[in-house]
Amino acid sequence: VLLASPIAFQSFWLATAPVLSIDLYSYLMDSFSARLGLNPYTSPPRDLGYTSFGLELGKHGWRPTHGPAPYGPLWMVLMVTLGHTGVGLWVAIVFVKGLMVAANAGCTMLIYLLLKRVRPDAALVGAMAYWWNPLVLIEAAGEGHNDPLMALLVLLAIWLTIRHRFVLGAL
Repeated sequence: VLLASPIAFQSFWLATAPVLSIDLYSYLMDSFSARLGLNPYTSPPRDLGYTSFGLELGKHGWRPTHGPAPYGPLWMVLMVTLGHTGVGLWVAIVFVKGLMVAANAGCTMLIYLLLKRVRPDAALVGAMAYWWNPLVLIEAAGEGHNDPLMALLVLLAIWLTIRHRFVLGAL
């Protein structure tokens, strides 16, 4: 129950449209701009609101307000790659949200492993505190924010560092 309930809850949200935030739509507009041959770091999504894809996103609540992409190169490589696949809107939404749910699961596992090493008696409680956090559950699967992937990378760096794998941790 501790592990399966959050997975079930997050899985339910995978096939729904974001309702609290337009960030996922802006990520997808970055991927669309890359498909057009534009650089998301210099071509703001707000300038593409008139395109067919921008109008389609607008039907789902996206507002063309964001400036150039503020995200790091790893995230942009993912979005550019997604854009070049040419998948439809709903496939892209489910892909990004699924990736974030997988990142949440990875964060939970790394928190457990980190705590098991430094404070074994708190490992399960600490991992479940993350796994059951409502913000974590809704932000990743419901809204498709990229925070879980970034948290996963930070936790992985910490895990590698405490295992004395300093170069990998730094990367």
